[in-house]
Amino acid sequence: MDIDKFRICIDQAILISEQIHSLEDRIEQGWEGRSAVALKEVLARQRNQLFDLISDLRSLMNSVECAMDEIAYEEMQALLNQY
Repeated sequence: MDIDKFRICIDQAILISEQIHSLEDRIEQGWEGRSAVALKEVLARQRNQLFDLISDLRSLMNSVECAMDEIAYEEMQALLNQY
């Protein structure tokens, strides 16, 4: 069901967002050299994952919106059929 996918994406987005903030804090604390480079690479991957999840959420929102439109259309059609 789309709502379950939506909830999973939201949970994943929150987790990844928290991980991004943690990585940013580590970088700001003055990590240097290879460690900083590795953290920045992980940070870039996490941001890409977050952007992908946001895209998935938008798609799910659109499908939910379309489903709602279909329900509204069917309700309107039922009302019209009464007359």
